[in-house]
Amino acid sequence: MNIKTGAGPISAEKLSKGLTATTGAGSIKTVDVTGNLALNSSAGEVRVEGAKGQVKADTSAGSVHLSGTISGDCLAQSGAGEVVVRLSSDSQVKVDASTGAGSAENGFGWPIQGTVNRSTGGTVGDGSKGTLKVRTGAGAVRVEKGN
Repeated sequence: MNIKTGAGPISAEKLSKGLTATTGAGSIKTVDVTGNLALNSSAGEVRVEGAKGQVKADTSAGSVHLSGTISGDCLAQSGAGEVVVRLSSDSQVKVDASTGAGSAENGFGWPIQGTVNRSTGGTVGDGSKGTLKVRTGAGAVRVEKGN
């Protein structure tokens, strides 16, 4: 499914074949979507709950919140805003998280590096199902353990 709007929110629930969604100004929220997700907002929050598959969630200005079981080449990114990722115990990915200006935290015991440009990362499970880049230019990055 493909949804595009110049301004306004986008919301989708319980899709089984993924979603591509783009908005110029507005939030994007998905709940329980299986398959590839490609989500982009120029100005607004991107919230992904219960994802199953590859996720690329990006906003120029706003926060990104991602939870679920991810696989493939994944990205959670904001130009200016916090990025919070909660990975399920079934996620088997290598994580690389960094911020240009803000804090970096994780629930996995990985080391935190840097003083202004902070980063953290490590492997969830055996890392065999993909990669996850977590990025923000200004704001916190946090990688948490989910269910």
